[in-house]
Parts: sequence; C-alpha cells; structure tokens
Amino acid sequence: MLMALDADPGVEAVASQPMWLHWVSESGKARRHAPDFFVRRADGTSVLVDVRPDHLVRAADSAVFAATAVMAGQASWTYDRVGELPAVQAANLRWLAGYRHPWYVRAAVMAAPEEVFAEPVALRAGAAKGG
Repeated sequence: MLMALDADPGVEAVASQPMWLHWVSESGKARRHAPDFFVRRADGTSVLVDVRPDHLVRAADSAVFAATAVMAGQASWTYDRVGELPAVQAANLRWLAGYRHPWYVRAAVMAAPEEVFAEPVALRAGAAKGG
C-alpha cells in the first residue's frame, strides 16, 4: 500500500503507524490501535489508513476500524481501510520503486522532459521533441 501512496500525485506526505489511539469499548474494556498510515494530501486534507486484506478482517477488527473511523472524523480527517492491491498494480509499483535509487538520477536527462512539457503538449508530440 505504501508504494501506491508514494506513487499518488495527490499525496504530499505519509507517516507509518503515526500514533496510538486509546479508547474504552462498549463492554468497558480498554482498547488501543495504531493505524497503519497517516496521509496528508496535497489539498490539505488528511486520511488515516489501515491495511488489511478483506479475508483477514474479523469481527473484532471491524469494531477497531469503526472506532478508528469515529476518532478520525473527530479530528476532521477521513478514514479508509484498504485491502490488497491488484496483483498487476502491485507488481508495477514494485518495479517502479526500484528506480528510486540515486544511481538512476541524471539531471540532464530529467531536465529535458521538464522543458518540453512545461506547457501542455500531447505526449507523442513532446516525445518527438526529445522529451
């Protein structure tokens, strides 16, 4: 999931397990939960995210996720529980993540597309210009 957040242009910042939430359940039991991610979006909104494949969500988990959603709402954040990424999307993101190494950064090569695509232009036309 982190790879998907990293690739999302609408995401400005991500923190992994950013906090512990504490509350007392309806049965009077002390509960706590650390959401998987806190996401700050480029539009200034925030999202708490929990990642759990659908087939692993038990009834007790659903109650924790519901309580987390309530607490997120109290902070004016949204809440999302996501499952697994589709296999092809996950494979593509893993492959792309390999190119984050500084060894692949070439300033001259990266500057060309920035110049060509500084103004909106069709992809093929920009590529023909050397972008």
